[in-house]
Amino acid sequence: MRFSQQFVSFIFLLLSTTTFCFPDPHAKTTVNGTILEPIIIVPGLFSSSLEIQLYDYLPPNEFCDRNSDKWIPFYPPASPKTLEFPPIFDCYMDYLHLSYDNQLNIFTNTSGTRIKPSDFGSPNGTSYIASFVKRFFEIGYTDVNIRGAPYDWRTDGHSANLSYQYAQLTNLVEETYLANNNSAVHLIGHSFGSPYIYYFLSKVAPQDWKDKYIKSFISLSGPFLGTPIAAVLMVGGMGIFENGGFGAPLEGTGGSLFSKLEAIEEAKYLNTYRNFPSLVGLMPPEKFWPTPPSNVSVLISTPSRNYTAADNLQLLVDANLTGPLYIRINNFEDYNTYPPPGTVMHCLFGYGIPTLNSVVFADNNFQKVKSYSNVSGDGSISVTSLEFCENWVHQQELPIYVKPYFNISHNGLIFNQQVFEYLVNITTHPA
Repeated sequence: MRFSQQFVSFIFLLLSTTTFCFPDPHAKTTVNGTILEPIIIVPGLFSSSLEIQLYDYLPPNEFCDRNSDKWIPFYPPASPKTLEFPPIFDCYMDYLHLSYDNQLNIFTNTSGTRIKPSDFGSPNGTSYIASFVKRFFEIGYTDVNIRGAPYDWRTDGHSANLSYQYAQLTNLVEETYLANNNSAVHLIGHSFGSPYIYYFLSKVAPQDWKDKYIKSFISLSGPFLGTPIAAVLMVGGMGIFENGGFGAPLEGTGGSLFSKLEAIEEAKYLNTYRNFPSLVGLMPPEKFWPTPPSNVSVLISTPSRNYTAADNLQLLVDANLTGPLYIRINNFEDYNTYPPPGTVMHCLFGYGIPTLNSVVFADNNFQKVKSYSNVSGDGSISVTSLEFCENWVHQQELPIYVKPYFNISHNGLIFNQQVFEYLVNITTHPA
Protein backbone atom coordinates (compact mmCIF):
# COMPACT_ATOMS: atom_id res chain seq x y z
CA MET A 1 0.00 0.00 0.00
CA ARG A 2 1.38 3.44 -0.93
CA PHE A 3 2.43 5.88 1.77
CA SER A 4 -0.26 8.44 0.88
CA GLN A 5 -2.94 5.78 0.65
CA GLN A 6 -2.06 4.55 4.14
CA PHE A 7 -2.56 8.02 5.56
CA VAL A 8 -5.93 8.43 3.91
CA SER A 9 -6.88 4.99 5.22
CA PHE A 10 -5.75 5.95 8.73
CA ILE A 11 -8.04 8.96 8.79
CA PHE A 12 -11.07 7.74 6.90
CA LEU A 13 -11.33 4.24 8.22
CA LEU A 14 -12.12 5.95 11.52
CA LEU A 15 -15.01 8.09 10.22
CA SER A 16 -18.64 7.68 11.28
CA THR A 17 -21.57 9.70 12.55
CA THR A 18 -24.02 8.95 15.30
CA THR A 19 -27.67 9.67 16.10
CA PHE A 20 -29.18 8.75 19.43
CA CYS A 21 -32.44 8.26 21.31
CA PHE A 22 -33.44 7.40 24.85
CA PRO A 23 -34.12 3.84 26.01
CA ASP A 24 -37.29 2.17 27.21
CA PRO A 25 -36.47 1.21 30.83
CA HIS A 26 -38.86 -1.76 30.63
CA ALA A 27 -37.18 -3.49 27.67
CA LYS A 28 -36.42 -7.18 27.92
CA THR A 29 -32.84 -8.44 27.87
CA THR A 30 -33.74 -12.00 26.87
CA VAL A 31 -34.57 -13.01 23.28
CA ASN A 32 -35.46 -16.58 22.29
CA GLY A 33 -33.90 -17.98 25.41
CA THR A 34 -30.69 -15.97 25.02
CA ILE A 35 -29.60 -13.23 27.42
CA LEU A 36 -28.27 -10.20 25.57
CA GLU A 37 -25.88 -8.39 27.87
CA PRO A 38 -25.76 -4.61 27.47
CA ILE A 39 -23.17 -2.97 25.25
CA ILE A 40 -21.91 0.60 24.92
CA ILE A 41 -19.91 1.47 21.79
CA VAL A 42 -17.30 4.26 21.69
CA PRO A 43 -16.35 5.09 18.09
CA GLY A 44 -13.02 6.12 16.54
CA LEU A 45 -11.31 9.40 15.80
CA PHE A 46 -13.40 11.89 13.78
CA SER A 47 -16.29 9.46 14.16
CA SER A 48 -18.72 11.33 16.42
CA SER A 49 -21.02 13.83 14.80
CA LEU A 50 -20.90 17.32 16.32
CA GLU A 51 -23.44 20.08 16.87
CA ILE A 52 -22.79 23.80 17.23
CA GLN A 53 -24.63 26.71 18.82
CA LEU A 54 -23.74 30.30 17.91
CA TYR A 55 -24.21 33.31 20.13
CA ASP A 56 -22.86 36.74 19.06
CA TYR A 57 -20.27 34.88 17.01
CA LEU A 58 -17.87 37.10 15.06
CA PRO A 59 -17.39 35.20 11.79
CA PRO A 60 -14.37 35.44 9.49
CA ASN A 61 -16.62 36.42 6.57
CA GLU A 62 -20.21 37.21 5.58
CA PHE A 63 -21.00 33.63 4.63
CA CYS A 64 -20.97 32.43 8.25
CA ASP A 65 -23.98 32.67 10.55
CA ARG A 66 -23.71 34.80 13.69
CA ASN A 67 -26.42 33.37 15.94
CA SER A 68 -28.55 30.24 16.20
CA ASP A 69 -31.59 29.58 18.37
CA LYS A 70 -30.84 25.87 18.66
CA TRP A 71 -28.10 23.32 18.30
CA ILE A 72 -27.22 22.77 14.63
CA PRO A 73 -25.59 19.59 13.28
CA PHE A 74 -22.43 20.65 11.45
CA TYR A 75 -20.03 17.70 11.48
CA PRO A 76 -19.78 15.86 9.19
CA PRO A 77 -21.00 18.44 6.68
CA ALA A 78 -24.39 17.65 5.16
CA SER A 79 -22.99 18.60 1.76
CA PRO A 80 -19.19 18.18 1.58
CA LYS A 81 -19.17 19.95 -1.80
CA THR A 82 -19.91 23.23 -0.01
CA LEU A 83 -16.49 23.06 1.63
CA GLU A 84 -14.91 23.53 -1.78
CA PHE A 85 -16.04 27.17 -1.60
CA PRO A 86 -13.17 28.81 0.36
CA PRO A 87 -15.30 31.25 2.45
CA ILE A 88 -17.52 28.39 3.67
CA PHE A 89 -14.45 26.31 4.41
CA ASP A 90 -13.07 29.21 6.48
CA CYS A 91 -16.29 29.29 8.52
CA TYR A 92 -16.09 25.56 9.08
CA MET A 93 -12.50 25.61 10.26
CA ASP A 94 -13.19 28.57 12.53
CA TYR A 95 -15.99 26.56 14.16
CA LEU A 96 -13.62 23.65 14.83
CA HIS A 97 -10.72 25.72 16.10
CA LEU A 98 -9.51 25.17 19.67
CA SER A 99 -7.47 27.88 21.36
CA TYR A 100 -4.96 26.74 23.93
CA ASP A 101 -3.74 28.67 26.99
CA ASN A 102 -0.52 26.95 28.03
CA GLN A 103 -0.36 28.88 31.31
CA LEU A 104 -3.79 27.71 32.50
CA ASN A 105 -3.75 24.50 30.41
CA ILE A 106 -7.23 25.27 29.12
CA PHE A 107 -8.73 24.68 25.68
CA THR A 108 -11.51 26.98 24.54
CA ASN A 109 -13.78 27.02 21.52
CA THR A 110 -13.90 29.95 19.15
CA SER A 111 -15.57 32.86 20.95
CA GLY A 112 -19.33 32.81 20.42
CA THR A 113 -19.54 29.07 19.74
CA ARG A 114 -20.50 26.00 21.76
CA ILE A 115 -19.80 22.52 20.44
CA LYS A 116 -21.01 19.14 21.68
CA PRO A 117 -21.38 15.59 20.35
CA SER A 118 -24.73 14.96 18.68
CA ASP A 119 -27.20 13.13 20.93
CA PHE A 120 -25.93 10.69 23.49
CA GLY A 121 -27.05 7.16 24.15
CA SER A 122 -28.08 5.26 21.02
CA PRO A 123 -25.81 3.49 18.54
CA ASN A 124 -27.82 4.40 15.45
CA GLY A 125 -25.18 6.03 13.30
CA THR A 126 -24.20 6.08 9.67
CA SER A 127 -21.27 4.51 7.88
CA TYR A 128 -19.29 1.77 9.59
CA ILE A 129 -20.80 2.05 13.08
CA ALA A 130 -24.34 1.65 11.73
CA SER A 131 -23.33 -1.44 9.77
CA PHE A 132 -21.61 -2.88 12.82
CA VAL A 133 -24.59 -2.23 15.09
CA LYS A 134 -27.07 -3.60 12.55
CA ARG A 135 -25.59 -7.06 13.03
CA PHE A 136 -26.37 -6.89 16.73
CA PHE A 137 -29.91 -5.71 15.99
CA GLU A 138 -30.33 -8.75 13.75
CA ILE A 139 -29.76 -11.11 16.69
CA GLY A 140 -32.24 -9.29 18.92
CA TYR A 141 -30.46 -6.25 20.38
CA THR A 142 -32.37 -2.97 20.64
CA ASP A 143 -31.38 0.57 21.50
CA VAL A 144 -32.00 -0.33 25.14
CA ASN A 145 -29.19 -2.84 25.45
CA ILE A 146 -26.80 -1.52 22.82
CA ARG A 147 -25.91 2.14 23.30
CA GLY A 148 -23.43 4.68 21.94
CA ALA A 149 -21.10 7.18 23.61
CA PRO A 150 -19.97 9.85 21.13
CA TYR A 151 -17.43 12.46 22.22
CA ASP A 152 -15.75 15.62 21.01
CA TRP A 153 -12.97 13.99 18.99
CA ARG A 154 -10.85 17.14 18.97
CA THR A 155 -10.01 16.51 22.61
CA ASP A 156 -8.15 13.62 24.21
CA GLY A 157 -8.72 11.42 27.23
CA HIS A 158 -5.74 12.89 29.05
CA SER A 159 -7.08 16.43 28.91
CA ALA A 160 -8.85 17.79 31.96
CA ASN A 161 -11.29 19.38 29.53
CA LEU A 162 -12.71 15.92 28.92
CA SER A 163 -13.82 15.37 32.51
CA TYR A 164 -17.44 16.33 31.74
CA GLN A 165 -17.54 13.80 28.90
CA TYR A 166 -16.29 11.05 31.21
CA ALA A 167 -19.02 12.09 33.66
CA GLN A 168 -21.53 11.57 30.84
CA LEU A 169 -20.03 8.16 30.11
CA THR A 170 -20.28 7.23 33.80
CA ASN A 171 -23.95 8.20 33.86
CA LEU A 172 -24.65 6.31 30.63
CA VAL A 173 -23.08 3.13 32.03
CA GLU A 174 -25.11 3.36 35.22
CA GLU A 175 -28.33 4.14 33.31
CA THR A 176 -27.74 1.20 30.94
CA TYR A 177 -27.02 -1.09 33.89
CA LEU A 178 -30.34 -0.17 35.52
CA ALA A 179 -32.32 -0.39 32.28
CA ASN A 180 -31.08 -3.96 31.79
CA ASN A 181 -32.04 -5.52 35.11
CA ASN A 182 -28.82 -4.54 36.87
CA SER A 183 -26.62 -6.16 34.23
CA ALA A 184 -22.98 -5.10 33.95
CA VAL A 185 -22.02 -3.43 30.69
CA HIS A 186 -19.55 -4.36 27.95
CA LEU A 187 -17.61 -1.33 26.69
CA ILE A 188 -16.58 -1.74 23.05
CA GLY A 189 -14.10 0.75 21.62
CA HIS A 190 -13.03 0.90 18.02
CA SER A 191 -9.73 2.52 17.05
CA PHE A 192 -9.29 5.77 19.04
CA GLY A 193 -12.34 4.77 21.07
CA SER A 194 -10.22 2.05 22.71
CA PRO A 195 -7.60 4.32 24.34
CA TYR A 196 -10.48 6.67 25.21
CA ILE A 197 -12.12 3.85 27.19
CA TYR A 198 -8.79 2.62 28.54
CA TYR A 199 -7.95 6.00 30.04
CA PHE A 200 -11.41 6.21 31.60
CA LEU A 201 -11.02 2.79 33.21
CA SER A 202 -7.40 3.06 34.32
CA LYS A 203 -7.27 6.69 35.45
CA VAL A 204 -10.84 7.84 36.18
CA ALA A 205 -13.21 5.04 37.27
CA PRO A 206 -12.77 3.62 40.83
CA GLN A 207 -12.20 -0.13 41.07
CA ASP A 208 -15.36 -0.81 43.09
CA TRP A 209 -17.39 1.03 40.43
CA LYS A 210 -15.78 -1.05 37.67
CA ASP A 211 -16.42 -4.26 39.60
CA LYS A 212 -20.12 -3.43 39.74
CA TYR A 213 -20.86 -1.86 36.38
CA ILE A 214 -18.34 -3.16 33.82
CA LYS A 215 -18.56 -6.71 32.48
CA SER A 216 -15.66 -6.32 30.06
CA PHE A 217 -13.65 -3.89 27.96
CA ILE A 218 -13.47 -4.95 24.31
CA SER A 219 -10.85 -3.21 22.18
CA LEU A 220 -11.10 -3.41 18.39
CA SER A 221 -8.02 -2.08 16.54
CA GLY A 222 -6.97 0.03 19.53
CA PRO A 223 -3.88 2.26 18.97
CA PHE A 224 -2.69 2.14 22.58
CA LEU A 225 0.73 3.53 21.66
CA GLY A 226 -0.51 5.96 19.03
CA THR A 227 0.90 5.98 15.52
CA PRO A 228 3.94 7.44 13.74
CA ILE A 229 1.51 8.95 11.22
CA ALA A 230 0.50 11.48 13.88
CA ALA A 231 4.10 12.63 14.31
CA VAL A 232 4.51 12.96 10.53
CA LEU A 233 1.25 14.88 10.27
CA MET A 234 2.24 17.24 13.06
CA VAL A 235 5.54 18.35 11.54
CA GLY A 236 4.91 17.90 7.83
CA GLY A 237 1.31 18.94 7.53
CA MET A 238 -1.27 17.29 5.33
CA GLY A 239 0.26 18.67 2.16
CA ILE A 240 3.08 16.13 2.20
CA PHE A 241 0.58 13.35 1.56
CA GLU A 242 0.08 13.04 -2.15
CA ASN A 243 -3.65 12.36 -1.99
CA GLY A 244 -4.44 15.07 0.54
CA GLY A 245 -4.71 15.16 4.28
CA PHE A 246 -8.18 14.03 5.31
CA GLY A 247 -8.79 13.27 1.66
CA ALA A 248 -11.86 12.95 -0.50
CA PRO A 249 -15.25 11.80 0.75
CA LEU A 250 -15.44 8.11 1.57
CA GLU A 251 -18.55 6.39 0.25
CA GLY A 252 -21.20 6.07 2.92
CA THR A 253 -19.65 8.44 5.47
CA GLY A 254 -21.66 11.50 4.55
CA GLY A 255 -18.50 13.23 3.43
CA SER A 256 -15.10 14.13 4.74
CA LEU A 257 -13.81 17.12 6.58
CA PHE A 258 -11.30 18.18 3.97
CA SER A 259 -12.21 17.97 0.28
CA LYS A 260 -9.92 18.72 -2.66
CA LEU A 261 -7.02 19.76 -0.46
CA GLU A 262 -4.99 21.06 -3.40
CA ALA A 263 -7.59 23.80 -3.97
CA ILE A 264 -7.36 25.08 -0.39
CA GLU A 265 -4.51 26.98 1.20
CA GLU A 266 -3.32 24.59 3.89
CA ALA A 267 -1.84 27.37 6.03
CA LYS A 268 -5.38 28.44 6.88
CA TYR A 269 -6.02 25.35 8.94
CA LEU A 270 -2.59 24.02 9.92
CA ASN A 271 -2.87 25.43 13.43
CA THR A 272 -6.44 24.18 13.77
CA TYR A 273 -5.71 20.48 13.47
CA ARG A 274 -2.26 20.72 15.05
CA ASN A 275 -3.87 22.04 18.22
CA PHE A 276 -6.29 19.13 18.53
CA PRO A 277 -5.13 17.29 21.69
CA SER A 278 -6.34 14.05 20.09
CA LEU A 279 -3.74 14.29 17.32
CA VAL A 280 -0.98 15.47 19.66
CA GLY A 281 -1.81 12.53 21.91
CA LEU A 282 -1.51 10.04 19.04
CA MET A 283 2.21 10.71 18.74
CA PRO A 284 3.87 7.53 20.12
CA PRO A 285 4.64 7.86 23.85
CA GLU A 286 8.21 8.55 24.88
CA LYS A 287 8.62 5.78 27.43
CA PHE A 288 6.94 2.76 25.89
CA TRP A 289 7.76 3.01 22.19
CA PRO A 290 10.70 0.72 21.28
CA THR A 291 14.17 2.27 21.45
CA PRO A 292 17.27 1.61 19.33
CA PRO A 293 18.41 -0.82 18.07
CA SER A 294 14.78 -1.84 17.43
CA ASN A 295 13.91 -1.53 13.74
CA VAL A 296 10.75 0.44 14.60
CA SER A 297 12.39 2.97 16.93
CA VAL A 298 13.09 5.78 14.45
CA LEU A 299 9.91 7.58 13.41
CA ILE A 300 11.27 10.50 11.41
CA SER A 301 14.65 11.24 9.84
CA THR A 302 16.05 14.43 8.30
CA PRO A 303 19.52 15.23 6.94
CA SER A 304 20.36 16.56 10.42
CA ARG A 305 19.15 13.80 12.74
CA ASN A 306 16.89 10.88 13.57
CA TYR A 307 13.84 11.27 15.84
CA THR A 308 12.54 8.47 18.02
CA ALA A 309 9.50 8.72 20.29
CA ALA A 310 11.89 9.80 23.04
CA ASP A 311 12.60 12.88 20.90
CA ASN A 312 8.97 14.00 20.55
CA LEU A 313 9.47 17.30 22.33
CA GLN A 314 12.64 18.10 20.38
CA LEU A 315 10.81 17.22 17.17
CA LEU A 316 8.09 19.76 17.97
CA VAL A 317 10.71 22.35 18.91
CA ASP A 318 12.60 21.82 15.64
CA ALA A 319 9.34 22.14 13.73
CA ASN A 320 8.54 25.41 15.59
CA LEU A 321 5.27 24.02 16.91
CA THR A 322 4.87 25.85 20.21
CA GLY A 323 1.19 25.02 20.71
CA PRO A 324 1.52 21.24 20.29
CA LEU A 325 4.74 21.33 22.33
CA TYR A 326 3.00 22.75 25.40
CA ILE A 327 -0.07 20.57 24.86
CA ARG A 328 2.24 17.56 24.97
CA ILE A 329 4.17 18.79 28.01
CA ASN A 330 1.12 19.82 30.04
CA ASN A 331 -1.27 17.00 29.21
CA PHE A 332 0.66 13.84 28.49
CA GLU A 333 3.08 13.30 31.35
CA ASP A 334 0.94 10.40 32.58
CA TYR A 335 0.90 9.05 29.02
CA ASN A 336 4.08 7.27 30.09
CA THR A 337 2.35 5.34 32.86
CA TYR A 338 0.12 2.50 31.77
CA PRO A 339 -1.62 0.72 34.64
CA PRO A 340 -3.90 -2.14 33.57
CA PRO A 341 -7.58 -1.33 32.93
CA GLY A 342 -8.83 -3.23 35.99
CA THR A 343 -11.54 -5.10 34.09
CA VAL A 344 -11.81 -8.24 32.00
CA MET A 345 -10.43 -7.22 28.61
CA HIS A 346 -10.61 -8.60 25.08
CA CYS A 347 -7.98 -7.06 22.77
CA LEU A 348 -8.65 -7.79 19.09
CA PHE A 349 -6.60 -6.45 16.19
CA GLY A 350 -5.40 -7.25 12.68
CA TYR A 351 -1.81 -7.74 11.57
CA GLY A 352 0.25 -8.74 8.54
CA ILE A 353 -0.66 -5.71 6.41
CA PRO A 354 2.13 -3.23 5.48
CA THR A 355 1.71 -0.21 7.75
CA LEU A 356 3.65 3.04 7.85
CA ASN A 357 6.30 3.20 10.58
CA SER A 358 8.91 5.80 9.60
CA VAL A 359 9.49 8.62 7.13
CA VAL A 360 12.77 10.01 5.80
CA PHE A 361 12.62 13.67 4.80
CA ALA A 362 15.02 15.08 2.23
CA ASP A 363 15.03 18.44 4.00
CA ASN A 364 15.11 19.80 7.55
CA ASN A 365 11.76 21.56 7.14
CA PHE A 366 9.76 18.31 7.00
CA GLN A 367 8.29 19.06 3.57
CA LYS A 368 9.96 16.72 1.08
CA VAL A 369 9.52 12.99 1.61
CA LYS A 370 12.55 11.03 0.44
CA SER A 371 11.45 7.54 1.50
CA TYR A 372 9.39 5.65 4.04
CA SER A 373 9.25 2.19 5.58
CA ASN A 374 6.45 -0.15 6.60
CA VAL A 375 6.02 -2.74 9.32
CA SER A 376 3.33 -5.28 10.12
CA GLY A 377 0.02 -3.83 11.24
CA ASP A 378 -3.58 -3.40 10.15
CA GLY A 379 -2.78 -0.91 7.39
CA SER A 380 -3.33 2.07 9.70
CA ILE A 381 -1.80 1.15 13.08
CA SER A 382 1.35 -0.91 13.62
CA VAL A 383 1.46 -4.10 15.67
CA THR A 384 3.75 -2.31 18.14
CA SER A 385 0.79 -0.14 19.15
CA LEU A 386 -2.01 -2.67 18.68
CA GLU A 387 -0.49 -5.45 20.78
CA PHE A 388 0.54 -3.27 23.71
CA CYS A 389 -2.44 -4.67 25.62
CA GLU A 390 -0.35 -7.83 26.13
CA ASN A 391 1.67 -5.89 28.71
CA TRP A 392 -1.30 -5.90 31.09
CA VAL A 393 -1.87 -9.67 31.02
CA HIS A 394 0.30 -10.31 34.09
CA GLN A 395 -0.42 -6.98 35.81
CA GLN A 396 -3.94 -7.77 37.00
CA GLU A 397 -5.85 -10.80 38.25
CA LEU A 398 -8.77 -10.36 35.87
CA PRO A 399 -8.11 -12.05 32.52
CA ILE A 400 -7.01 -10.24 29.38
CA TYR A 401 -7.56 -12.07 26.10
CA VAL A 402 -5.36 -11.01 23.17
CA LYS A 403 -6.75 -12.04 19.77
CA PRO A 404 -4.69 -11.13 16.66
CA TYR A 405 -6.25 -11.76 13.24
CA PHE A 406 -3.98 -12.18 10.23
CA ASN A 407 -4.47 -9.95 7.21
CA ILE A 408 -7.51 -8.10 8.57
CA SER A 409 -7.47 -4.33 8.18
CA HIS A 410 -8.21 -1.60 10.69
CA ASN A 411 -11.87 -1.25 9.77
CA GLY A 412 -12.16 -4.71 8.30
CA LEU A 413 -11.96 -6.10 11.82
CA ILE A 414 -15.43 -4.90 12.75
CA PHE A 415 -16.97 -6.40 9.60
CA ASN A 416 -15.25 -9.77 9.91
CA GLN A 417 -17.62 -12.68 10.59
CA GLN A 418 -15.14 -14.52 12.81
CA VAL A 419 -14.69 -11.43 14.94
CA PHE A 420 -18.44 -10.86 15.18
CA GLU A 421 -18.98 -14.43 16.33
CA TYR A 422 -16.32 -13.91 18.99
CA LEU A 423 -18.12 -10.78 20.20
CA VAL A 424 -21.48 -12.56 20.30
CA ASN A 425 -19.94 -15.33 22.41
CA ILE A 426 -18.75 -12.70 24.88
CA THR A 427 -21.92 -10.62 25.10
CA THR A 428 -24.64 -13.29 24.99
CA HIS A 429 -25.36 -16.56 26.81
CA PRO A 430 -28.28 -18.97 27.33
CA ALA A 431 -30.91 -17.87 29.82
